[in-house]
Amino acid sequence: MRSEDSPPYGLIASLWLSSASATMQLFAATSFAILILDSKAFLYMASLGAFVVGIGVGLGWENKKKRTTQRELRTGSHLLANTQFSLSTGATFGLPVAILFWIGIDHARKTYAWLPLQMEFIALALWVTLTSIWLGFCVGRQVPILTSFLKKTNAPNESYLFLFGSDFLGCFIGALLFLVWLYPFYGLVRTLAIASLVSAVGYFLTLLQLDDAPRKRFAVQVVYVTAAVWVILKGAWLENSLDNLLFGF
Repeated sequence: MRSEDSPPYGLIASLWLSSASATMQLFAATSFAILILDSKAFLYMASLGAFVVGIGVGLGWENKKKRTTQRELRTGSHLLANTQFSLSTGATFGLPVAILFWIGIDHARKTYAWLPLQMEFIALALWVTLTSIWLGFCVGRQVPILTSFLKKTNAPNESYLFLFGSDFLGCFIGALLFLVWLYPFYGLVRTLAIASLVSAVGYFLTLLQLDDAPRKRFAVQVVYVTAAVWVILKGAWLENSLDNLLFGF
């Protein structure tokens, strides 16, 4: 647990990492949909717009809740840790499973012609939009929760600005890393593994900073980190398998 008088650098770093992970997942989902639908401008506008809406909903949803008592703060710490845990779960299992599902749908459409292309376009675009809203919600809800903790400490006033700045800076850097480095050199599968690893580090920082943060999922996060590191180091064959599934039919 950090000192009461010290700036909440650990929580700010946790927020930054979680926001970066969310943006990596956002662009991974959008890039995958582009591979199938070949509609880059529309999908990027839809996903980014939905992501911003999700951030606004998350901010408004949590900002209405009062957290002044110890019990309310404990509830907030659980929500914060659970949000970061859900981001790791989404990158480790949620998005990969969804990608495999949509590959199967696309294969069935091309092979058996049972689903019109227009219906697949609508369904996949809706999935990207809802995923973007969920990721934005996870990003946005963290700021009011962390603000409630700062109000109970002697953190400097600049810390509140750092929270908002870290939130959006994390989103920006996550997007930049995805576009110029992760996706071009590592592909979708290993980028999702990196996003899972980044979110897990944020989760661990939250556990270190908040005494009331739940530790029940600590072991699961260790498994996520282990799996992510293995995929990053040894997962080139997974990228080839994904390419074969997408373009080999």
